[in-house]
Amino acid sequence: MPVMGSLVDLEQVDDRLSDSAVGVDLAAMTLDVELTVKGDDYQDCVQHALAAIRTAIHSAGGATPGWPGTGEGRASFEPHDFRAVPA
Repeated sequence: MPVMGSLVDLEQVDDRLSDSAVGVDLAAMTLDVELTVKGDDYQDCVQHALAAIRTAIHSAGGATPGWPGTGEGRASFEPHDFRAVPA
């Protein structure tokens, strides 16, 4: 999967990123991305994660109009399971 490969490539050059995983539900037209991000605080980690995911999508040849977007559709983004874990 090109997005997964792009995330792995990003991990190689960004020591804040690790443990990437990608899941696809073709019936629901959704992509689930999981990754660990180190940062100063929760908001910093969320922003860095979003930037990394968007970069991976672009690197894989995808587009992100309206990123992060809300509601239904290709550009929608639903954050869940963001967890802050003390380093």
